[in-house]
Amino acid sequence: DKMFYRCTKLVGGNGTTYDSSHINADYAHIDGGPSNPGYFTGKVDYMPSDVNGDGKTTIADVTALINYLLSGEPTAGSGDVNGDSKVTIADVTALINLLLSGS
Repeated sequence: DKMFYRCTKLVGGNGTTYDSSHINADYAHIDGGPSNPGYFTGKVDYMPSDVNGDGKTTIADVTALINYLLSGEPTAGSGDVNGDSKVTIADVTALINLLLSGS
């Protein structure tokens, strides 16, 4: 009945903010924006090319992957862009090719 009572920092995936008049299960679903507000965020599909974990594949992922290879520090994503179960310079090449292809 009061599952979101005083959860004032809630923000749904499309920006729906906490509303004290909706503390029951009314908003207990993925946020559909103004037409269907909710407090949940949909799961982002796994993307091995999203090395820095920001939900996009950009040149920043190349930088994160190179930093991982140089430092050995874990990355947010897997970094196994080419799917060979290893993270190597070949993944950097695969990631750059992916970006250049516009895929």
